[in-house]
Amino acid sequence: MCSSDLAGDGTFRLGGVQNVGAALDWVRRTLGGSWDDLYDTATRPWDPGTPVFLPYLTGERGQDGAAGGAWTSLTLAHQRGDLLRAALEGVAYLLRAKLDDLRELGCAPAQVMLAGGGGEHSAWRRLLADVLATPLYPARTDGLTARGAVLLAAQAAGLRSGTEHQDRSASDLDAPVAASGAVRAQAGYGRFRAARACLRTG
Repeated sequence: MCSSDLAGDGTFRLGGVQNVGAALDWVRRTLGGSWDDLYDTATRPWDPGTPVFLPYLTGERGQDGAAGGAWTSLTLAHQRGDLLRAALEGVAYLLRAKLDDLRELGCAPAQVMLAGGGGEHSAWRRLLADVLATPLYPARTDGLTARGAVLLAAQAAGLRSGTEHQDRSASDLDAPVAASGAVRAQAGYGRFRAARACLRTG
């Protein structure tokens, strides 16, 4: 998700996650929905009554450890659309948690590049921008993960200085997606963190 320059000892900081696409795919299949059904719930306004989804279906790197996901704060009033929306929020909160981990280590990007098929839905982009509380720049090019790995390997091998920066011009990136509901998203993130803490200790 986010990597810094080499940390100086041949390593680099990476906030990788395993429960994004796989978790969302499981949710939509389990609930009998299409990808459009799932991403369309991102157009809903932020609602403090939305269930909390913990997307740790396959386990996770770092402190989140072994597998074990959940929907919490469910009531009889909730319907399928609420669970789909909760899944999007839960995955976004997982990404935010990884970004916060990187920030604590000194990797504090002023902006985030968004790539991948799921990032093509405009409402999902806005939801992510709200949760991450930073502008998102959707990339127009494919293969960014592979390209980043090559650049890091070249730097580690001494073939690249690490002070060189690629110009991310308008030909590479779309216009930024600005956060518009960050305050309400932050409240939901607090509920996510509380539920995650219960899952870890439960």
